[in-house]
Amino acid sequence: MKKSTVVLTCGVTLLTLGMLTACGGGDKKETAKSDVKVAKEGFPIVDKKLELSMFAPASGKGTFDKMPMMNDYAKKTDISFKYTTPPASDLSTKLNLAFASGDLPGVVYASGVTKPMEIQYGGSTLVALEKYIEDGYAPNLKKILDEFPNIRKSITTPDGHIYSLPFLGAKYNTEDTDFAQKANISKGSVWYNGQWLKKLGLSEPKTVDEFYDMLVKFRDNDPNGNGKKDEIPLTTSAADTDKLASLRPWIMNAFGISSQLQQVDDNGKVTVGATQENYRKYLEFMEKLYSEKLLDQEVFSQSDDQKKAKGAENRLGAYTDWFSYFTSGKAPDVSIEDPMAYPLSSEASPKAFMDVSDNITTGAFAVSDKCPSPEAAVRWVDYFYSNEGSKFLNAGPEEKDGGYWHWDTNDKGDKVQVFNKDVDPTKSEELRETITPDYGRVVPKVLAEAAIILKDKNDPIVKDAFSKFIDEQATEKIGPFEKVGWPTLYMSKKQQDELGSSLQADLLTYIQQMEAKFISGKEKLDDASWKEYNDKLNQIGVEKYAKVYQAAYDAWKK
Repeated sequence: MKKSTVVLTCGVTLLTLGMLTACGGGDKKETAKSDVKVAKEGFPIVDKKLELSMFAPASGKGTFDKMPMMNDYAKKTDISFKYTTPPASDLSTKLNLAFASGDLPGVVYASGVTKPMEIQYGGSTLVALEKYIEDGYAPNLKKILDEFPNIRKSITTPDGHIYSLPFLGAKYNTEDTDFAQKANISKGSVWYNGQWLKKLGLSEPKTVDEFYDMLVKFRDNDPNGNGKKDEIPLTTSAADTDKLASLRPWIMNAFGISSQLQQVDDNGKVTVGATQENYRKYLEFMEKLYSEKLLDQEVFSQSDDQKKAKGAENRLGAYTDWFSYFTSGKAPDVSIEDPMAYPLSSEASPKAFMDVSDNITTGAFAVSDKCPSPEAAVRWVDYFYSNEGSKFLNAGPEEKDGGYWHWDTNDKGDKVQVFNKDVDPTKSEELRETITPDYGRVVPKVLAEAAIILKDKNDPIVKDAFSKFIDEQATEKIGPFEKVGWPTLYMSKKQQDELGSSLQADLLTYIQQMEAKFISGKEKLDDASWKEYNDKLNQIGVEKYAKVYQAAYDAWKK
């Protein structure tokens, strides 16, 4: 029997990171509720076809109405969408206008709704979602929230409600334990020149003193063997707005500092890292490295390309990058000789740790008061909080003719995923952009390990040498030392008002300006200058900043 179709004005809107999402469109008239019945498990989700509207950020080559992933999922769920997709460059403006006018679609998806938007519009324009989660319409997400209570805290606003659903990192995947426990390499990773370590007979340092001694030997013993004193023991590139952005966190951690701004200790006390005596010790150590030419003299000005050029000339002993071969210029399988650095300890911080993100990004999905069936919208998105659903979102459905991939059986009888015959594996990401919205967007899902799609069905399903090396290094040198220095949390409207629009920016600008001056020696670091520095921070409002964040943290903890 052919199913009837119910057409409803309920929109799914995709937005940029940090903004809210909602369901529905049109004027501020009350939206009629749908009479569809929503199943709490299995597919289809609804008992008769339901069309909702979706507001999503357009980008690249992909258009939502032609994406195989969206169309295949519509057949599976019996829920389809009418799309509104402003360009990413105009998305923020369009979203703000939609909120201000009340003309907001029913569902807002993958668009990074901001926390202030949730605070302002939660309970009016934005629908509270926790009751649908608890009532069984999000079994996958509920399993995660029950297993990881801090996620529930971090997506709950100060009024006690959940107005948006998050993107979650791999550690929160409850179905794939091995992958869930895998450590994630960070942008600030420090790498050592393995050839230099071997030539000089050095072990990888685990304390700042051992690290200093290693850098001295890099400087003085011609490890690149060219007869010139051109070695640069330690370097990083300088982001225009944040000097030492990659190197700073790693060395600050060695002195017990998680962040230049708010951090919380084991007793729940919030402090501003850049006011602490241990931060002064960090500055003194960095100034010592700089004055002794152990730290690159161009560190405050050089571009990433300039850093890479030095790496290609085999002049670098320790350096930052996502992967070592990005800087060294070596082939990936050769670069496994260059180890990732251990987190360091010091007298100021005897227990080494590595500050990491909690892998929670709020604002990826929301439902507005214009949505006729919030239950259906929540049930629709919940699939992507499963391992199966996350992989489906990432690669799309099997399509043998003209699609992206299909199942095949190799000569050993194993079932494998294989690129379709017309797919160029070297350009597969360009095609994937047309397959799924999970490309260049922060989408609501739990991160699953990406499926291995083979060019030939008999390709070995094994990781290359560098990938295995990275897994081993991250497991050994990041996993045991991970510490979340600051959780994802919301500020109340009152707390936002207390901070104002510029306090955080003003503090950070001054801190980083003075950091560069202290390290480079342009400003002598002594008792008098340290007092003057802290007095200036007090004038800017550092005590108020810490007090507001303490209140926000205490509310999150409860």
